[in-house]
Amino acid sequence: MTIVQSRSHLLLFALAFCQFLVAIDYNIVLVALPQIGSEFGIDGTGLQWIVSAYALAFGGLLLLSGRLADVVGRRRMMMIGFGLYGLGSIAAAVTPFYGVILAGRVVQGIGGAFLSPAVLATIAVSFPEGPARFKALSIWSAAGAAGLAGGSALGGVLIAAFDWRSVFAINVPLVIVAAALVLRGVPADATTGARHRIDIFGAATSALGITAIVYALGEGPTAGWTSPNVLTTAAIGAVLLVVFIVIEKRSTSPLLPLSLLRNRSLAVGLIVMILFIASIGTSYYTFSLFLQQVLGASALTTGLAFLPWGIMAFLGSSIARLALGRFGLRGAIALSAVIAALGTAGFATSLYAGTALIVPVAWTLLLGVGQAMGFASLYAAAGAGITPERQGVASATMTTAQQVGTALGLSVLAGLAVAVSQSASGDSFAATAEGLRVATWASAAVLLSGAGLALVALRKSPATQD
Repeated sequence: MTIVQSRSHLLLFALAFCQFLVAIDYNIVLVALPQIGSEFGIDGTGLQWIVSAYALAFGGLLLLSGRLADVVGRRRMMMIGFGLYGLGSIAAAVTPFYGVILAGRVVQGIGGAFLSPAVLATIAVSFPEGPARFKALSIWSAAGAAGLAGGSALGGVLIAAFDWRSVFAINVPLVIVAAALVLRGVPADATTGARHRIDIFGAATSALGITAIVYALGEGPTAGWTSPNVLTTAAIGAVLLVVFIVIEKRSTSPLLPLSLLRNRSLAVGLIVMILFIASIGTSYYTFSLFLQQVLGASALTTGLAFLPWGIMAFLGSSIARLALGRFGLRGAIALSAVIAALGTAGFATSLYAGTALIVPVAWTLLLGVGQAMGFASLYAAAGAGITPERQGVASATMTTAQQVGTALGLSVLAGLAVAVSQSASGDSFAATAEGLRVATWASAAVLLSGAGLALVALRKSPATQD
């Protein structure tokens, strides 16, 4: 159902702010890791679990939360997500125990998983396919990109002014603002009285299977791909996902109706998303590592250096909307990947010890445009031709692909950077730069492969103009 014009701006602002909230927590915690490790005596491997705990909880529950958004109600799921997000943030901010920080991150991840598909599904059912939805998704994408970059900047400022607890505490007022906006701007969920079954076995096998796969991808570079732990976890994850598919085929009320994957836009979009985010997600890691370990920038300087990236991604939302309207899904997805590839290739040319800070920062401007265009186009593909009652699970499926792509990119491309650095000659700065440079060139190639896949596999859709 299309909302009236008088409320559409408030609705879109509320949904974009929700995406900003989810995105900001991806990177804000990264600059706090050294302080946390120093206070609790935790090494790098242990600190990685602060990042992984959130990612595992978030990625593992997306399909279930997408289905719940369709059944329980989208606004209800958002409010539950806010509550969990706030509780996890408070626990992590005030605790004297490292284990409680990890538990808080898990609760945050669950809250994010409940929130994200509900937001996307609300966009899909509130704005009709075509220019109106393209505009909404472009603004949503820009808010997410701004949150990813802004999280690093905000984290650097908070650490410089206070301590590591502030990166968790800041979520509390953000959650309160987001909840108020949703209550004010998002229509209440309809009460139909109908009873819906939840595919419990499908939910369990998908959650455990995806969590196991993401865990194995994250552990592979540090523990070794042939380690028993990684191999066993990956095998368990693969078996659980096969069982999940069997369950979904036989279920009368499946968590993920497999017929959705016969939608070409969604199916191809899932693969392109994995390729796209594998590269873009690794670029955040590369940028932060290069500035701090090669150029010697402080955490505050590194955080602030992300700001132009986020600002350009936000401004790039208008370009994303124009591209979707002018070229359709296929053209917009391919163009976004090419622009991001050009930015990534330029970024690779700047990864040398002694490079002026402004040079890699300048190349992130092009990356920001491609990123904003890519997310908007790919999530438009996720909802294209999908009925309203399945928008939640369709959005969750695309977000799951995003999580898997992030883990895959960090494991393969970051692993490549480490391997090249270890075998490189010269001092440690030059060796680190060489590893990051090779991985970044590989990232550009991955993006071009995504552009090629979109052009070959997606049908040409008609252009629509505002």
